Amino acid sequence: MVVLTVLLGLWYFKKEKRGYGEGLKVGLIMLITSNILDSVITIPLFMNGDYGFLISPMLVIGEVIGVVVIMVLVGCGRFFIV
Repeated sequence: MVVLTVLLGLWYFKKEKRGYGEGLKVGLIMLITSNILDSVITIPLFMNGDYGFLISPMLVIGEVIGVVVIMVLVGCGRFFIV
């Protein structure tokens, strides 16, 4: 899955400019997608319908860290990836 994501990222950023703004956009898209999938699949099947899981402090901190990491990686990618 990671290899596929890296390959798709390289393909996408051949056409688009790289930068922290693009990284923020990608991170937010991934955050929204993961929250939608969590609320449709994970919570009803594995958390017994406890939607309070989405606002737990550890999950929110993890999501913020994930968005920042993606933003930095895509922003720095303009220097390292040709």
